[in-house]
Amino acid sequence: MTKKLLLILFIALPCYAGNFNDNGATVGNDDYIGSSRITEQGEYQILLRNASGHTSKRGEVLVCSFDTDLAVTTCAVNSKLPFGIFGSTGIPNGGLAWVTIGGKGQFLLDDSTGSIRGYWINTSHTSTGKAQTWMSEPSQPTFSTTEHDEECGHCLETVTAGVDKLFWGIVHFR
Repeated sequence: MTKKLLLILFIALPCYAGNFNDNGATVGNDDYIGSSRITEQGEYQILLRNASGHTSKRGEVLVCSFDTDLAVTTCAVNSKLPFGIFGSTGIPNGGLAWVTIGGKGQFLLDDSTGSIRGYWINTSHTSTGKAQTWMSEPSQPTFSTTEHDEECGHCLETVTAGVDKLFWGIVHFR
């Protein structure tokens, strides 16, 4: 049963083919934009252009670019539009980068706060492109639309605060 389900899953998903380097970025042409893959760690990723204005950092929270087609940029503080996270570090501005949009993923933690296992993940209230964890469901019975729009997933591990730390979470967006 499991083998049949996996076969169906891989047939249903558009998969990539082409010349990719170790960071996951294509060194070919734009024909591969929108290709997808599932990593061994369980990250569902698509290939899009980095239009952030800087080299990518794994786990940065992303929004669709308003300036470039088929591209992403880092989200603003309190962003209500998150939809993915960079899947790798080192992709230059303008390059093609793997963007995690589902499954399990690593989020770049706001430097001033730690992550707490079991809490919701949302866009940072203080840092562009970063995430923070915010209250578990039992401690927050009323979850406003504003807070729900900032949601990026659910935290899988507790990590202490620090500079450019990553934490694992279940990736999903509103």
